[in-house]
Order: sequence, then C-alpha cells, then structure tokens
Amino acid sequence: KVTIAEIQGNADESPLENYIVTTSGVVTATFDNEAPYTDAGFTANLTGFFLQDPTGDDDETTSEGLYIYTEEKVNVGDSIDVTGLVAEMYGITELKDVSEIVVHGSGANLPEIVEVTLPMSADKSLEQFEGMRIKITNEMTVTENRQLHTYGQVRLSASGLLQTVTQVVEPYDESGAYNASAIDAHMAASDANSIMLDDANSASNPSPIPFLQEGEAMVAGTTVNNLTGILAYDFGMYRIYPTAAPEFNYAQNEELPDMGDATLNVATFNVLNYFNGNGDGTGFPTSRGASSVEEFTRQSQKIVAALQAMDADVVGLIEIENDEDENTSAMKSLVDSLNTAIGAEAYDFVKTGKVAAYSDGYADEIKVGFIYKPATVELVGDYAILNNAFSENFNDQFNRPAVAQSFKEIATNEVFTAVVNHLKSKGSDCDDIGDPNLSDQQGNCNGTRAKAAATLVEWLETDPTGSNDPDFLILGDLNAYAMEDPIDTLKKLEYVNLVEGDFSYVYDGQYGTLDYALANQTLHAQVSSTAIWHINSLYPDMLSYFGDEAYFQPNAYRSSDHDPVIVGLKLTGTAVEPTKGDAAVIAYPNPFTDGVSIRFTSKVDAEVTVRIYNAVGAEVATRALQVQAGTTTTSLNIQDLPSGMYYLSVKEWNVNTILIKAE
Repeated sequence: KVTIAEIQGNADESPLENYIVTTSGVVTATFDNEAPYTDAGFTANLTGFFLQDPTGDDDETTSEGLYIYTEEKVNVGDSIDVTGLVAEMYGITELKDVSEIVVHGSGANLPEIVEVTLPMSADKSLEQFEGMRIKITNEMTVTENRQLHTYGQVRLSASGLLQTVTQVVEPYDESGAYNASAIDAHMAASDANSIMLDDANSASNPSPIPFLQEGEAMVAGTTVNNLTGILAYDFGMYRIYPTAAPEFNYAQNEELPDMGDATLNVATFNVLNYFNGNGDGTGFPTSRGASSVEEFTRQSQKIVAALQAMDADVVGLIEIENDEDENTSAMKSLVDSLNTAIGAEAYDFVKTGKVAAYSDGYADEIKVGFIYKPATVELVGDYAILNNAFSENFNDQFNRPAVAQSFKEIATNEVFTAVVNHLKSKGSDCDDIGDPNLSDQQGNCNGTRAKAAATLVEWLETDPTGSNDPDFLILGDLNAYAMEDPIDTLKKLEYVNLVEGDFSYVYDGQYGTLDYALANQTLHAQVSSTAIWHINSLYPDMLSYFGDEAYFQPNAYRSSDHDPVIVGLKLTGTAVEPTKGDAAVIAYPNPFTDGVSIRFTSKVDAEVTVRIYNAVGAEVATRALQVQAGTTTTSLNIQDLPSGMYYLSVKEWNVNTILIKAE
C-alpha cells in the first residue's frame, strides 16, 4: 500500500507510472451526472472521482490528491482503499483499471481547502496541488470565452486581459538578436497567471451553457471571485472543476467611444466574410460566409447595427465578397441594408468592381473597399489599386490588393487620402515564395507583410489618386501585432500608429492589434481622436450570426471577429494648437519664393527641428533651430526647391502649416 503523495511524486509525472498499487483517502468530488455545486444550473459528467489523503506527508512538493478513473460509484465523504494501475492521461496522474474499492466509512470530514494565489512563487507549482481541493484567492478575469458554448470552459487570468507576446515585446533587440529572454518571460508569465474554469462535463456543446445568468454574456473582462474546486490538468492547461458557486461580476457592453470635437470620422471594419450569395436570396451556403439566407440575414443585421452606430463619414471595409458592382453585389447589398436601417440614402460606395491581382488576373474571394457619406465628403478623382504592377515586393497572390481613394470634406474643402488594406494572414505558410516561419513569434509570412508595408508607403509617395494633397491615412487589417516588422516598418517610414496600446483581436485568450489606422506626419497633426470600439474581440462566438440562435440579438456585439477602428479628424490647412511647450508657430509670407520667415512664440527655451514635406508627404529638407522663450523670428532659405505646395512641420510641438513657393 502506498500513499497518494508517493504516487504523485514531486515531478510532473508519477514515479510509479505503470505500477499496480493500492492507496487510500477520502472522496472529495464525484461530478457524476449531477450539479457540481448547489444551484449550478448545469450537470457535470466526469467518469470517476477525486480522492485526497486527509493526513498528507508534510512535503509541499507532492500532491495529496488523485483522480480515480472508474465506473464504480462512491460518495463524497467515503473513506476508501482503491487498487488500480498508475497512469498519466493528458497530463494528469490517475489510477485506472481499478480492480477493487473497499469503503471503510462514510460522511468523513473533507480535507481542508488549500488557498492558492496566482502567479505562484518561483519555488512552487500548481502541480503540487493536482487533484486537491483548492481556492484561488485572486480576483480572476475572463480573458478567453470562445470555448464556453463548445466545451463549457473559460480561461481566467490573474493579471487582467492577457496580451499577445509580439503586441508588447519586440521580436528582435536593437542589435538584431532574437529577443528570446523577454519573449520567454512574457509567455511564461501568461501561463503562470492562467487557469481554466471547466464545467467538469466532457460533452461538447453543453446545454444549458454553464456559468451564465439570464440576460448576461460572458464578456471578456468579467471578473470572478470565490473560485473553489478540484485542481486538474487536461489539454495542456491546469483547470479547476468548481465545487462552489463562482462569484461573477459580468462585464457590460462597451458604449460607442466619444470622438470629441472631430468634424469627420473615418473608420475601418473587418466584416467577417460578408457574402450575399447570388444577391437574390439564393446561392447559399457561400464559400466563406453565411451558410443560409437566414444566417446571412442575421449577419447583415449585426453588421448594419455596428455601422449605423458608428455613423462614420468614411469606412474602409475588409473581407467583403469580391464581386462586380452590379445590383446583386455584396457591397451594394450592405449599403442598401444600411440605408434602409437609417431611413435615407445616407451612404454610397466606391465602385471598384471585382478587384484582381495584376500578374495573372487572380482574384481572391474577398476584397477591401470604401463606403462613405455623400452629404459630408466628396470623392476626389478615381480610386487607385496597389498590386504587384507597381512593385513585385507587393505580392498580390498573398496580400489582397489595397484600395486608395481621396476624399474632400465638404464643410472645409480639405482633402485627405485613405487606403484600406488586408495583408497576408498568419494562417497559411509562404514557404513556396521563400518566406518561411522563422519561429520568432511573428507567424507565417511575416516578410511578405513587411515588404508590402514598405511598398505601400512607397506607392503613396507617388500620390496614386492624383490628389495633390499630402495627407495620407493607412487603414485596415495588417495581420501584424504592434511590435512586429510590418508595423515597425511603417513607423520607421514616419507613419504614426494611432492605436498604440490598444487591441482589436483575440487569439487563444491573448489580445493584440491586427487592425490599424496610421497617419503620415501632415495628417497626424489633424487627428483629434482615435478609438477602437471593442464590440467583437471581447465577446463569445455564441453571440455571432452563426452562433446559438437562442442568444442572437440584432445588435453590434460580436458582429465580426475584429473590432472597428475609428479616427476623428479636424482637417485644416493652417497651424493647429500645439500640444507641447505651450508654443505657437506662424510661418510667413505665404506664398514665398526662396526664403520663408518663421516666427516662434514659446514660453520655454527649446530645440526644434523644422521639416519641410512636399505635396505627397516626402520630407525634402530639415533644419534644427534653437528657440528662446518669448518670440523668435528666423528664416529658412530654400532656393533649391521647385515651385509648388509644401508643408512645414514642427514635430516637437505637433504643429504644421502649408507653404506655397511661387515662381
């Protein structure tokens, strides 16, 4: 006869694996087709029971609990001897092939619950409590809810919403070396802070869905207290089978962000394979979207609800069906549905037709495009498409062709150009084009995305829409997290990430940004606000159009799998209010010939760099100047510039003004 501690040992696997042994203890939980705790509202159905030694061996490194896998029935509180084969099953130590159970008594006091705080200290591990009664002392946060309706489980974190490693850690340090220690530390911390709350039911698609109160959704950010139960291990994670009711503080729906004093709102929204079949109610299931006309109706209701609430003047759409601009197109269907909901012809769309790659006419099933409000903006010139006709560095067999369009704000006559993108996903590899996964946490096709990002800026510098205006806004799903090479590339080319520090997507319970708005220097000074509206990443799939019909609501929440990004603009051709140094910049005369006088008014002494950009946003000259408190007047002599329109920018104070050099 051996103790449970001897079976468990002080390592992940039992030192007695494959031995037939007899051990003893008190039955602590059965989960045998019964509610795991009073008023749970759902049923557990694990085969077998958990046994714990009430005495223990005074060795903190060994667990006193054990899972007994058997069809034999026992009761909680039974004191028993059990004989069986020691095995490791999916990471948990168990006794199986049970040959004998001897019940010595019933109604025994259960072993005391062990209090556990996450993350554990360096000298401890959850392994030493495997199979035992525990209570998590932390307030835990729901960080992943995708498996709630499929397997009855949610991932909890002791450190709030977990972040994807390359959202916060650069894959390579300044010397170019792989940032292994920081990456490993971040990933280890995520694991150490995590545990799975499991309904102790092995069936998929449980009904009713556990851990929900009527009228509530398990929105990520929901907090949990009184997490008490049996600690187990399965499918690569420690999990707790509750034996007492967890106390939930359910997170509520996030309201639409306040965009402040913006006069124009521009958004980007991934609409999750918006396919309308043949456009006449037939043609379902579609290849990527709704499987029936009923599903498409639900999808349309949710997408329209999100767009109507955002009320943006321009929206760059991603993952909409790539078809022609006829009456049956997905784009027209969406705009018609949106206008019907609004009750007016509020929106129109940029008519690109079917967007194809350049090299062989290949057309992906999905495309990007724009909808806009004709009452607030006008199209300036034609749209432009970036594919590999411009450069082979933009591989349009993998990246979807980008679409650019210039818009004029009717109220101010100011112009800006937006380009909407959908770069190659991380899902499938790019091995055939010499871009393998480097196992640096950036996923498949990172080089393909980075080249596309650099090419995008190069293309915009040619003013592809012919706007003759320097303001550019990059939008869309770039399929790269904030510290990855594509985003670093755009920032090095002086585009400002307007959603720094936020998130738009969740994968495996970890959050990061895949959806972006990046402004070049001249437009950045005219951005008044930016927000990501978290209507999708925080929500379980069961609320989506293809989820559980019982939980469907025709609202914006879980309308897609990506959160929309909204940018508020205050377009102006003159200097804006400074944000640093309580300073002002005035440049004159306007127009100028070979020189321009610049007058600085500041309350502090400062060193500033004056940058001159041409009409397409390329920097053509810089000057470092010392500015004294008070008023300083100086002159820039720029004889070598041709006549035309330029932007003078002082980045330190986030101000700019238009300069026109005359003949």
